[in-house]
Amino acid sequence: MAALSALAGGVTAAWFYRKTLTRLHTASLEQTDSNFRTGESSEDEI
Repeated sequence: MAALSALAGGVTAAWFYRKTLTRLHTASLEQTDSNFRTGESSEDEI
């Protein structure tokens, strides 16, 4: 029973860690894209 609980906890922790990394990576890409678009907008307005 303890082994099953430890296994379930490990799987949950791995899922949470992976989900967090995915969110951080996505946020990083969106920030880079928004900076790029901001640069384009400045050029278009000039």
